[in-house]
Amino acid sequence: MIHNMKINDSAFKRMNNGTKVREYRMNDEKRRKVQIGDIIEFHKISNPEDIIEMKVKDITTYKKLKAAIKKYFDKDFSSRHKDIDSTVQSFYDRGFLTQEEEEKYGIVVFHIEKIKRKLLDK
Repeated sequence: MIHNMKINDSAFKRMNNGTKVREYRMNDEKRRKVQIGDIIEFHKISNPEDIIEMKVKDITTYKKLKAAIKKYFDKDFSSRHKDIDSTVQSFYDRGFLTQEEEEKYGIVVFHIEKIKRKLLDK
């Protein structure tokens, strides 16, 4: 199955160069439909026609964002954030999710690998 999600430009770039291998999302109804082996088409927010396809290799769920970030902080965030708490706060500050959404849905981490990148010319 193919799923569509939006992603910011810097995360898109890290996916494209192979350094972003996990995607953190609230585990709402939309994300619960994603299964191992599915494809996620990530659309760059600044240019939705710029798409990168990622295959879901594994899925891990957490009740709290802090637990997910703590698990992968060194690999995924230490180059951009000073510590786990500031990383968690950045998710809230940037509007990726609210504390209420975290409490209601929990967090899902998609372990992903790049399939191909499409640039559509219009």
